[in-house]
Amino acid sequence: MKFLTFILSTGVAVAIPTIEEARRILGSQNTNEREEFTMKIWETGRNTLPLLRKLARDDDPEISNRAGFVLRRLRMGLKPGSPEDLLLLAEAVDMAKPEKRGPVLNDLLEHPEGAPIGLVFLDNWASREGENPERIASLTKLVTEALLEQRSYWKTFFTEALSPRCRGAIIAELARQDLPMKSQMISVLGKTRTGAVYEAAMSSPAGLNQSAHRSLAQIAVAQGEVPLALQILKDGLETAIDPDLARNLAYLEAVSETPASAHDGKWAHELALFRARMKADFPETLHLAKEMVKRPLLKYESHLLSGALAIPDPAEKSAPSDSSTLHALHSFFGSPAGEPDIEALASAILIDWSTLARTLTMLGRPIEASEILDSNGQASSAVGLLWRTGNRDKALGISQRTLDGIDENDQIRMRLTLAKLYLESGEKEFAAKVFEPLIFQGIQRDDIRRSALAIGLKIFPREKLLPLAKNLLAERPFQRAAAIAVLLPYPEKVSVSWYEYFREQNPLLPPSIIFKKVEDFLNGDLTKAREIISVSLKEKTKNTLLPNDALYQHALHLRLPASLEIVEKAAWYQLSTSDLLGVIRDESWPDESRKRALQIALKITPTDISLRWFDLQLNQNGSLESLHLLTLGDPGAALRLGAYTGKRETLSRCTGVANLKDNSSLRCLSVLAKSYFKNGEIKEAARLFQTILCGEIAAGNQPASSIQATLENLAFLYEARFQLSTGEDEKKLWGHRLKSIGIKSTTE
Repeated sequence: MKFLTFILSTGVAVAIPTIEEARRILGSQNTNEREEFTMKIWETGRNTLPLLRKLARDDDPEISNRAGFVLRRLRMGLKPGSPEDLLLLAEAVDMAKPEKRGPVLNDLLEHPEGAPIGLVFLDNWASREGENPERIASLTKLVTEALLEQRSYWKTFFTEALSPRCRGAIIAELARQDLPMKSQMISVLGKTRTGAVYEAAMSSPAGLNQSAHRSLAQIAVAQGEVPLALQILKDGLETAIDPDLARNLAYLEAVSETPASAHDGKWAHELALFRARMKADFPETLHLAKEMVKRPLLKYESHLLSGALAIPDPAEKSAPSDSSTLHALHSFFGSPAGEPDIEALASAILIDWSTLARTLTMLGRPIEASEILDSNGQASSAVGLLWRTGNRDKALGISQRTLDGIDENDQIRMRLTLAKLYLESGEKEFAAKVFEPLIFQGIQRDDIRRSALAIGLKIFPREKLLPLAKNLLAERPFQRAAAIAVLLPYPEKVSVSWYEYFREQNPLLPPSIIFKKVEDFLNGDLTKAREIISVSLKEKTKNTLLPNDALYQHALHLRLPASLEIVEKAAWYQLSTSDLLGVIRDESWPDESRKRALQIALKITPTDISLRWFDLQLNQNGSLESLHLLTLGDPGAALRLGAYTGKRETLSRCTGVANLKDNSSLRCLSVLAKSYFKNGEIKEAARLFQTILCGEIAAGNQPASSIQATLENLAFLYEARFQLSTGEDEKKLWGHRLKSIGIKSTTE
């Protein structure tokens, strides 16, 4: 008995007594022994339910009453320390007739500790055969919304051993909610017995939407259930509002080498198109694309990926609005290449100057593009474009005009731009000359000060930049914080805390001395720092520290023994594994800590590609092929996986389902195209670079595509076309265009 009590109280393992031992103790004449055993078996939790059900039917009233007492409270989710008012609310719910549960459940959920109890009740109700589905859906809504509002219960919410029916009902409700972490929540709830959970969710009156189908398909893949994932995606296509699930389905079929199944729903034609694209069957792709009258952008991207330049019909519904720019590009990139009418182009899209400037850049007209930018108040962008296309004199002319102007903010932005450009060119001396006036002028705008200091630190020693960080001498700590954070190479609140720690000891010390003290302190053996922070952690009043708490940042930076526990709590509270991933990636952490962080993170985000990659590396769980499947063709996931594997096959697999409306698709195509180019597969590279550049215009504004990235892709395309040219006139044309953007062909 003493051994049993020890096991139960320490929680080292779940030790459930035999029915004979339980009967003996509950029927004992020793009151203390009976009471102690009753409380211990209650604390053990729901694992004891089968035993308690048997004991509750015992012929001995003493045994059956005590077992029934615990059984009823465990069924209600109550713990030995639950307050009396919570017990009364739970009993009211337990006694309510099915049709009257809503109001009393709502009363329970309003109690600070009521949400987890409500979840236990919901699980009991949802598990029963014959329960009214509409009523279960209504009660699920109440419980789910209550739990979503109480982040401190999220770990319980997402780790509770709920029945598939209950989890399915919750997933159906989550699918209706507008939540940024909805997909992640659905994956966590669906990772155990995924098929049964999916079936339960589908049978809910709420049903499942498109994004929920994708989330459940992805977790099915993560669990190794590819046939189930394919079925989920296929089912989702029946009610999908767009053909994106067809992209996922075609990708998963191709990569898993599963024969295509019959599908005659409303997205059947789109699915056939994506299947052809996954096989790189360009003749079939072009044939199927002809029928895409109602989806002109999909039709257009299919043509581009096939290497064709077929202008979208402006009369088609949802056709790309910038058709004039596409006509100009197609003329310019065509075979044979033409010269578009720049004046007509400018007149057609004069109002949208950003589109015009980008198009002119793609047409090898950086000077005209810079004039458009400059005349529309974008002098800094114009200077950057001219500089990077080899037109430095013109760039300096525009910059000087701005520096001689009267607008101080424009002058400051221009100096920052020039300093950055000089640094890119490796001309630190000129960068210093153009940046130096900022040190003495000072920068009044907070949003510019931080970037100015960041650039300045690449040019000057910190001491010279201190006049720029004027707030260092401010009276209040929060006013000093922004400047301190930029000038020290540690996490923001770590830098600020230690700066203030040393400043407190001697407020008369100059900032330069304090910065030096902080660096010496944190670059040493850290023993003293760990002692100070450990004491602070013992005195903390918050149950859960978050990443924006200074103590959290200190514990993580100093790698304290309590770090992982602190990060785990915050990760469940926010459903964010970014800091856990930081630990996993950092090889300076012990392997045991990295594996522990990975174990926690996979419970929170079981479909994350980065986590699965590290699980493969650290624990040999899974395979590279399973990770390819897990991306479902998503280019963002493929980019991350490609960065780990270093293999272009990782990216090329998702090319067939690339979506030009997604900027990560364009970046994925760009990385892949550069790989083709460097490996001498020039024709393939040219096809993809052409797709990227035309796609930028057709898909609308792509804010993440910088002019610098566009210029780089353009230079590769020009070079590819130069190398593919068969005649001297054609070579001369593409060589001239390369020079127009300040680049000379590598083969001239």
